[in-house]
Amino acid sequence: FSIFAQTLQPSETEALLLMLIVNKDNQPISEEVAIISKTTNRVYKTKSNADGIAEILIPINDTYSINMKGEPNYDEIVIPNEANYGLQYKIFYDAKRTDNFNIAAINYNLKTSKDKPLSEKVILININTKEEFTFQTDENGKGIVELPNDATYSINYESVKDYDVLTVPKVDNLTFNFNASYEGSSLSVIYPNRTEALFILTYLDFDSIPVPNETITVKGIESGQTFTEKTDRNGVIKVLVPVGDTYQMSATYFEIFWEKTIKKEAVRALTKGTFYFISSKEYEKRLVERRRRIAEREEAWREMQRLYEAYIQRFDDAYLNRTAVVYDDFERIISYTPFQDTIIPVVLNRNPQWTNKLLVVDVTSSMTPYAEQVKLWYRRHNQLQNQTQFVLFNDGNDKQNSLKTIGNTGGIYYCPFCPYPTFMDTLTRARQRGNGGDAEENDMEAIIDAVNNSANFSDVIVVVDNLSPVRDISLLSNLNQPVRIILCGERPINEEYINIAYRTGGSIHTMKEDIVDLSSKLNGVRLQIGPDLYILTRGRFVRHIEK
Repeated sequence: FSIFAQTLQPSETEALLLMLIVNKDNQPISEEVAIISKTTNRVYKTKSNADGIAEILIPINDTYSINMKGEPNYDEIVIPNEANYGLQYKIFYDAKRTDNFNIAAINYNLKTSKDKPLSEKVILININTKEEFTFQTDENGKGIVELPNDATYSINYESVKDYDVLTVPKVDNLTFNFNASYEGSSLSVIYPNRTEALFILTYLDFDSIPVPNETITVKGIESGQTFTEKTDRNGVIKVLVPVGDTYQMSATYFEIFWEKTIKKEAVRALTKGTFYFISSKEYEKRLVERRRRIAEREEAWREMQRLYEAYIQRFDDAYLNRTAVVYDDFERIISYTPFQDTIIPVVLNRNPQWTNKLLVVDVTSSMTPYAEQVKLWYRRHNQLQNQTQFVLFNDGNDKQNSLKTIGNTGGIYYCPFCPYPTFMDTLTRARQRGNGGDAEENDMEAIIDAVNNSANFSDVIVVVDNLSPVRDISLLSNLNQPVRIILCGERPINEEYINIAYRTGGSIHTMKEDIVDLSSKLNGVRLQIGPDLYILTRGRFVRHIEK
């Protein structure tokens, strides 16, 4: 100050503030200074010259804060209520002095879950500013990184984004240790993170052999998002999905085999599951085989149909006229295999506990021999007229296959508590108006309509074509009535009918067996029906062919 010739003079109302500003090495510097009144908030600005000297007049009787660009609120000074007052004030100023106050030194320690040190590239991203800080841990799993404090950082590795968070509190000159756990990055590994859950699903056949190249779909119920992956050679898929949704998993031929809810607050949620089912290749092979058998049966029936219809007409006329039946082709007809199958009377007579029956009968062309068995059984038990109701269905009244919509195919005929002649008329009308067409049948539509439009029944008994696929199996969830299914035709048993009985708490009936209590079976149970083995997997029975 001694070499400075001041240009300003204090007065009765203003004091002279004379400042010398030096750096950390005590060398004069040119720097702007803002002096702010604590009383009026008025700002007085000045700037030191090359010699570090600055002067300014400020009102007396007040307190002021000294502020500089890199260090606000550097100090406070008091100017008394004194005329002609002067104050000499020296400022030591380092523009970067406070920078280190806001920087934290993090000693990052990275190990696997087995406590093995891990050398890994680490990327920390400030959640608010998106600024990135990258470093590498050494062979001991250790690394040092400096981060601005009062911030939260997402932790990212080569194989996963937003894996975890690191929060640095607002503490000056902070140094602390951070222990992180991670299993290591590679090209094949997938990890869940803070916003995405990971599903790892394994697809095995019933011999626990991995099923590769199978398409698995994971769909979010609320979001509608769909994620599709194919199983690898080990039968495994790995799928990342957003948290906060319920997901349904489906295979090509097994819709919604699993459902799982991932809560929104879940962090690094990992869900593993194993799914047992036949491969798509095997499933399609069975479909081809079933179509072949259906085609062979239809061809054999076409050869027999004309002879049989003529015989039935003569038989019905003879019954009504109480005359004897004479028919030259009778031996050819009874040699036709389905006519040698007497499953309808066998099952009905074996289960006398079934009362107030609601009989739902498939009367499509291929089921003619079995519909005739129903007719014959009713003729012999017409005393049950007041205990039996019939619902007959022909899969659409000869409707074009392309027009057969789920739940609205039609061709359903009712005969509640009807006498035998009325039943014959109803059966004839149902047959004449439709013979089925394609192999699939509207079984579920007929059963649901029968249950919804009938009253005073105890047992729902359904006579079905074992070879025919159920066109409208998707309606199964709409049926809450136990269903007793009489399976007509060749083995093996169509799994769709077992599943209808299982889901409704019903039963399956063959020539030799009554399979009851299906609904009590647990996942993984093995069900032997005759020579065939069926396995319950996630609520669905599937036939198992042992290798």
